[in-house]
Amino acid sequence: MSFPLVVAPGGNVQVPIRFQPTSLGAKSANITISSNDPANPSKVVAVSGNAPPGDIRVTGSTDFGDVCAGVLAEKTVSVCNVGACDLHVTSATVNCPDFTIINNPFPATVSHDSCLSLVIRFTPTSAGPKTCTLTITSDDPDTPVVVLTLTANTPLASIDVPPDVSFPPTVIQSIGPCISLKPFPISNTGTCNLKITSISIGGPNGSEFSLVGLPSFPIILEPGHIVGEGNLKIAFAPTAIDRDRFGTITVTYESDPVTHATMNVVRNLCGEGVRTGARVLVTVGGVPIAMVEKIHLQRITGNRNKPILDTVDNAMNLPLLTVTPGAPCVGFQYHREYGTVSNPIQLLPGSYQVTVTAIVNGHRRNQSVGFDVSTCTFNPTIVVGF
Repeated sequence: MSFPLVVAPGGNVQVPIRFQPTSLGAKSANITISSNDPANPSKVVAVSGNAPPGDIRVTGSTDFGDVCAGVLAEKTVSVCNVGACDLHVTSATVNCPDFTIINNPFPATVSHDSCLSLVIRFTPTSAGPKTCTLTITSDDPDTPVVVLTLTANTPLASIDVPPDVSFPPTVIQSIGPCISLKPFPISNTGTCNLKITSISIGGPNGSEFSLVGLPSFPIILEPGHIVGEGNLKIAFAPTAIDRDRFGTITVTYESDPVTHATMNVVRNLCGEGVRTGARVLVTVGGVPIAMVEKIHLQRITGNRNKPILDTVDNAMNLPLLTVTPGAPCVGFQYHREYGTVSNPIQLLPGSYQVTVTAIVNGHRRNQSVGFDVSTCTFNPTIVVGF
């Protein structure tokens, strides 16, 4: 439409007026109409309008929870405009290296009743809990800056290693291929996979200890699982007669599954080296007696040309002795031993009878107990009770 306009008598002309704001908020102006009307040669018309802002809403969870190392974890946050006019989002940023925005769409204009998505990825730089800030800026005058807290946790490894191990008295290798086995169940008590890089034996007498049922390395344990499905054992095969033979077992695992930092768990091993034999303890009412008058040991033979009971040992006036070996070997008490440090005489395979003479409540009494010995047998708890 161009001016001047000619309006016929009694007629009218529609003049369109465009409102095109360049900024937000209420706007006003005056339109002046000039004509050849002698009474009103100039007419002023007031016009007004409003440019409402966009209204930002951000939805979506920003808590990643527990995320195991190596697992891709992403969350989507929706940046929406619930206002009547366009929303201009200028930026979206995070302030730490553990979280990143994938294909950041901003700066961008979000139209009325629409949303743009922010994909946030959690890539931890180390294990443990992480907190970060997501900041979104826009031209919403009420909320120009939206700040959201991002949280996630990469659990540290959690391992359960059995305590120190004490082995029973075990016959030395020079007599036979004798070993004692103890289970050693290493388990994953965490919520993510556990990586075990090595399990090794050492210590002063480490060569006498070995591992049975050990899988190949690295061992990856799922939560709740046990190394070797519970079949891992430690074998003790002593080479010398000794109250305490010492070793260690060291379990090395990744304590931080992100940085691959490792930790060692060390447990002590101890066992007694013996010959085939037995250990005799005399009790009265379940309590070890202070002194035994006599212990008589006889071997029961199968040779018809010999007496059924063959005298092997007679010992007199035997006090109660207490042995306290180095930890984790367990202490014990006895009155007479066969095949050990105190009495290295070896008992041959066969059946035996031990007869004890002791003063009990002022009376001399006798009590006998039988036991067997085989190639790798040591009987550590022959208890003769009155």
